[in-house]
Amino acid sequence: MRLNRDDIAFDERECVVFGKGDKERMVYFDARTKIHLQNYLDSRTDGNEALFVSLKAPHNRMKIGGIELRLRELGKRLKWYTNENIDQMLMERHLNKKARRSSHKNHIRGPRKRTNEDDERFAQSFEKLVLMAQSKEGK
Repeated sequence: MRLNRDDIAFDERECVVFGKGDKERMVYFDARTKIHLQNYLDSRTDGNEALFVSLKAPHNRMKIGGIELRLRELGKRLKWYTNENIDQMLMERHLNKKARRSSHKNHIRGPRKRTNEDDERFAQSFEKLVLMAQSKEGK
């Protein structure tokens, strides 16, 4: 992993990597990867020129063993599609998508804004109620 920060051309979304026998290859990445890489680099506080560094200080260049370890840890957390679970996982995915799309439609609205006529009707009803209560007390 000899890739350095300066090896990344964000404008062209490409970088040069060296393969076996120091053979130079151009690697292209999408806009999403560009955003993630930029966020990662912006979050770093070290001055190391390496693109990928260890999480703990002194933030040395990450080696192949460190990358393999991270990939193994990620692999343990992944859900694998198998013949036994594919129906359930696809249904969960479908329901989650449906919930995301409909969440704005199911927003419960409050009551409509009161109008002047509503206020007048309320005042009249309240006056009648008070008069009825006073007349019952007077009996």
